[in-house]
Amino acid sequence: MVNASQISCAVGYDLYCTYYANGGSISLEQINAHLKGKGFDPVSRRTFRHFAKLLRHHYDYYIPINQLDVAVSKGLAP
Repeated sequence: MVNASQISCAVGYDLYCTYYANGGSISLEQINAHLKGKGFDPVSRRTFRHFAKLLRHHYDYYIPINQLDVAVSKGLAP
């Protein structure tokens, strides 16, 4: 089951990727303002740093921090 914070993270990561795909950048504050405007919970600074790691490992969708750490340690990241 997906909880509300995972949904917020997924929506935030999608926004993060959209900005970077278009050659721009976005701040944690901008992401959280967008999430709040859409009725989602804000994401933490740790999650924001996780977004950068997901992007570095070429994920085009959100996965939780622990899941990414396991994938990277096992060489399973894309």
